[in-house]
Amino acid sequence: GRGGGSSHSRALAALQRQKVALEEKETKLSREKEQLETSVRQEAQRWNTLKMAREKVEAELADLEKLETEENQGILRKLQGLVVMNESLKQQEHEFREQCKVELSRLQNLVKEAQESATPDKDGDQVDTQFEEERERVHKLRLLLAKGNRSIAALQRQLDEVPGRAELAQYQRRFLELYNQVAAKHKETKQFYTLYNTLDDTKLYLGKELSLLNSILDTYTEAMSSASGKEQFMKQFDAIVEGIKQNKVKVERRKSEERRRRDQLSQQLQSLVEQQRRYVAAVRQVTIECRRNEALLAQLRGT
Repeated sequence: GRGGGSSHSRALAALQRQKVALEEKETKLSREKEQLETSVRQEAQRWNTLKMAREKVEAELADLEKLETEENQGILRKLQGLVVMNESLKQQEHEFREQCKVELSRLQNLVKEAQESATPDKDGDQVDTQFEEERERVHKLRLLLAKGNRSIAALQRQLDEVPGRAELAQYQRRFLELYNQVAAKHKETKQFYTLYNTLDDTKLYLGKELSLLNSILDTYTEAMSSASGKEQFMKQFDAIVEGIKQNKVKVERRKSEERRRRDQLSQQLQSLVEQQRRYVAAVRQVTIECRRNEALLAQLRGT
């Protein structure tokens, strides 16, 4: 936008200079035309003067020839010399007339060329028309430039609304702090849930154990009173022990699964920690390169 407006301004200035040059040329040609017309008038007046002088001399010679006698022969010879001189003057006059004709033709050609080249009205109208066209074009370009400036201002406001690097870094620190707080609270809550589940399982098993002991205590005296009761009691007791063993196997299996899951999560955690370390290093390197880039840009603007 700015480059287009500047080029049209230069074109407009060039047209103005061209108009001034044409006006100066018109003035110069007008002065030359006046000088040429004055020279032509002076030469014509000089030629008329010589013509009148020659005619006067010829008339006087004719009168003298009529008065020729023996007494005035000397005077006539003198007059004949004057006639010879007159003829010489005629020749000079003829040559001068030819020279005047040539000069007149040359001057007329110059006047004609000056008149043909000096078309100030036409050239001036053309220059004025082109000047108005360029002015209108410059006006349109200025409107486009103003529109572009408004668009640039709107984009600049939008860019100003975008947080800068410092603000983003501050936001990042705040989000990291919030994330750490949430992670700590989540870990604490998870530990509470784990503790609750563990205590609940312990309570369940203790309740079962207490119920089993109460059942054994309640049936022990009656079962030991007879051999069949004792045998049945031992079978029930063996079944209870077998059930406890099966429950133990299930608990051990669940324990192994939880341990394997813990190991997988630990490996995943180590991988994420390594990835976070690389991310922090990359961010630090990018920050350093951005600062270096800004310093180089500032140095280039300074030069």
